Amino acid sequence: MPLAEPAAEILPLDELERRAILRALQATGGNRTRAAELLKISIRTLRNKLQEYRATGLLAGAELETGD
Repeated sequence: MPLAEPAAEILPLDELERRAILRALQATGGNRTRAAELLKISIRTLRNKLQEYRATGLLAGAELETGD
């Protein structure tokens, strides 16, 4: 049975990943360690992703003041 989703609803995987990371950080009150656990990734991977998002302008430096 084909999915009836309009093309506008389809997001690239990197954008889905970024949104999932931001939601996990929001859900944990900015706790990166807990967010990484929720996402089932290492804290190092999470830190690298956040650094990448800041470097490319996808995340403002002060947008998420997070702590471990």
